[in-house]
Amino acid sequence: MKSAGRGNIAVFSVGAIGTGEFGEGIPALVDALRVVAQRHPVTVYSLLRADRSNVPAGIVLRDLPFRTPLLRVDLLLLAVLFAVDHLRHRYTHLHAVAAYPMGSLANALSGLFRIPSLISLQGQELANLPQYEFGDLRSPTGQRRIAGACRRADALTALSRFQASALKEIGYAPGSVEVVPFGIDTSRFNYVEKKLDSPVVFLHVGYAHPVKDIESVLTTFRLVQLEVRSRLIIVGQSHRGGLAERRIRELGLAESVEIAGSMRQADLVDCYDRSHFLLQASRYESQGVVFNEAMASGTVVCSTRVGLADDIGDIACIVANIGDAEGLARKILQVIADEPRYAELRRSGHAWAVEHDAHWTAAQYERIYARLARAGGRVSAGD
Repeated sequence: MKSAGRGNIAVFSVGAIGTGEFGEGIPALVDALRVVAQRHPVTVYSLLRADRSNVPAGIVLRDLPFRTPLLRVDLLLLAVLFAVDHLRHRYTHLHAVAAYPMGSLANALSGLFRIPSLISLQGQELANLPQYEFGDLRSPTGQRRIAGACRRADALTALSRFQASALKEIGYAPGSVEVVPFGIDTSRFNYVEKKLDSPVVFLHVGYAHPVKDIESVLTTFRLVQLEVRSRLIIVGQSHRGGLAERRIRELGLAESVEIAGSMRQADLVDCYDRSHFLLQASRYESQGVVFNEAMASGTVVCSTRVGLADDIGDIACIVANIGDAEGLARKILQVIADEPRYAELRRSGHAWAVEHDAHWTAAQYERIYARLARAGGRVSAGD
C-alpha cells in the first residue's frame, strides 16, 4: 500500500497554466490551484512551454525546455525532472489533469515512488462521437488508455455526472468516481439586475467545431427572433469566414448577429453584462465552464442536455435534448413571456455558481488529498 502524508502536491498537465492563445491555460483550474497553493506547496509539471508571467504566485511551474518528436521521450524527461525534485521536496500527492498522457505518467510515478495519485478527467476523454471526429473513446486504443489510467489511479474525479456516465463504456462504474466540477472566481464577474427589455440579447461562447453545433445555435436564435426582437453575440475562434458566417448570411441574420472573435476571460465580462441569455447547443460538453461564468453574471443558461447544464437541469437552466433546436427555442420563448420565471432562473443560477466557486473546487481536491493520506492509497467516491 502506498504511503502518503499531507501537503506537497505535484500536478501534471499537458498545459493547464500559461498556455493557449492568451496564455490563460485553463482559467478555472488555475483559480482552483491558486486556492490550494495558499495552504499547500503546489508544483505544476507541464508538457507545454508556458508563459511565466501568467503563473499565479505560490505555484511553481516546471516545464520542458524543449520538445522532442516522441511523446514517450517527453514524458520520460518530465518524469526525470519530477524525480530530481522529489528527492528535494518529497511530494505527498500526485494530481494528474486528464487520464492520458498525464494520468498514465502520474500512475507510473505513483507506483515507483509510492505516492497516491488522483486523476481529474477533462475535456473529450469520455466522449465518443465519431461523426464529429470528437472524443478519446472513438478508438480501441483510446479506450484502453483511458480505462487503464482510470483503473490504476487511487482516486478519480469527473467534471459532471453527464461526463461520468460514460465511464460504463470502458467498464468503470460511474458511481465510483467523484464529481468535482470546476468552480470559477466569481469576483471577476458582475451580477447585475437585467430586465427582459428589447432587444433580448443572446451570447454564444465556443470555438468553431462541429460538436458545438453552431447550426442549432443559429436555428434556435432564428426561431426566437421570429417572435421576439433579439440580437446574438458569437464569441470564439474561427467563426469569421467559416460555417457560422456563411449560415448567418443564408438565414438573413446579418443585421442581428455579431461575430466578436476570441476573447480573454476578462473581456468576456462585458459580453455577459450585455446579455440576457447564454445560448449553447453542443453535442457534448464535459462541463462547460461558460455555464458557470454566465450564471455568476446573472445570464440565464440555455443549452442542450450536456455537461453541467444536464446535471443542473431546469433548476437553474433552460435545457432541451441534443439537436432539438425547436424545443430549445420554444422553452426560451416561454421564459421570455414569464419574467418572474426568468428572475428565478437568474437567482438560482447565481446561487449555484457562488456556492460552487473556485474555493469550493479547491476544498474538494483537498478533501480527496486528505482521504488518500488517511487511507494510505486508493479510495472510492464517498469514502
